[in-house]
Amino acid sequence: AYEIYQCDWSSDVCSSDLATAIYHHFAGKDQLVQRVVESGYKRFGEYLQRAVEQERKGSLDCLLALGEGYVRFAFENQEYFRILYNIQVRRPCQIEDLPGGGGGYHLLRQCVVDAMDTGEIQTASPDLVAHYLWTCVHGLVTLTLACDLNRACQTPGEDVPTSAVQLYRAFEPLLRGGLRPPADSATAAGRDVSTDNNDSDCEQ
Repeated sequence: AYEIYQCDWSSDVCSSDLATAIYHHFAGKDQLVQRVVESGYKRFGEYLQRAVEQERKGSLDCLLALGEGYVRFAFENQEYFRILYNIQVRRPCQIEDLPGGGGGYHLLRQCVVDAMDTGEIQTASPDLVAHYLWTCVHGLVTLTLACDLNRACQTPGEDVPTSAVQLYRAFEPLLRGGLRPPADSATAAGRDVSTDNNDSDCEQ
């Protein structure tokens, strides 16, 4: 099905062969596309499942591995990824309607719940956290497919990320700790501000 879908539809020769192939194997083009989408989500699910198999259930590492599996699938199966997340559709679909049990969403949500239960991440709405993580990783993938973000994200003194996976790994400290500075840094900064204010008062 995927090979038929990839055919150059503008070619007269391909169009003729394509029509024969479609109506020999499928009821029409829509059924062909649906079969390709189902195949893509099946492969996608296999990537995600393999990503978490070696990680401890309920760990933050499990969630991070899931995100890396997402990135790997997207870049090792770019045509599938573009088909699965084609936004030029007549209407957005519901997550529960996606093939393979929500297109991997339910696995992500369960990993979020498990991590909350073990205290690895803060307690919040599992769906909200799952959507937050999903949009972070999906945004990285779609932006990296469209733009060269690697050099733009270079950190002085560190190697330039040369792939989307390396860039994702560079995000790991932010995913683990958020954007707030470490407590000791925040405390030190607070002392500095306090000291500056006191010095200013003394000068007056």
